Amino acid sequence: MPIPLDDAFHLLDLEREASLSDAKKARRELAMVWHPDRFPENQELQSRAVEKIKRINEAYEQVTDYLRVSAPSQQLMAKPAATEAPEAARKTVTLCCVPTDETRLSCSLGLEVGGDRFAEILTTGSTVPCAAAKTFTNARDFQEALTIRVICGDGALPASSADGLGRVTFVDLPPRPRGFLRMQVVFAIDDKGTVAIGATDLDSGEPVLVSTD
Repeated sequence: MPIPLDDAFHLLDLEREASLSDAKKARRELAMVWHPDRFPENQELQSRAVEKIKRINEAYEQVTDYLRVSAPSQQLMAKPAATEAPEAARKTVTLCCVPTDETRLSCSLGLEVGGDRFAEILTTGSTVPCAAAKTFTNARDFQEALTIRVICGDGALPASSADGLGRVTFVDLPPRPRGFLRMQVVFAIDDKGTVAIGATDLDSGEPVLVSTD
């Protein structure tokens, strides 16, 4: 069972505002303290150290997964794209609001995928503000653009039954052979239900330009 996120931060002695480098440093320091090789003469302590290192690594994975989504999502929420021309390609786009009951999502946010399927990104009941990330790749050699349809509704039903929030197109993609592009798309929802979307090329670390219909 995965270690709870709060426990993971506590184990690494980190706050939610920590950076990825902070997490890496914390794991390294704890590994120096709990490395099993430090207890060659005590089998009991060595066994405890093995378990401790395992928990430290699990906590590190949980924390870094969270931070990789949290940092860009906070940037999206802090820098809305409403001031830019709606047809312009930019680093962030915003879509119309999804229903909330002031503290939680009243429907699931997702994507329409092949076969009229609803691919959930954030589920009904998620506490707002919230964010999630999904990694996309290119389906064709040297694909220049990728379009997704963002929807909200009941994730258990077909996509055609959901409300469409808009189509988002990622443009000027890096020229890569099929399957070699790794683009992380962050979906962030603020406390008013506004959806902000931005993407990063995972290989270069550069933002990917995005536009809406």
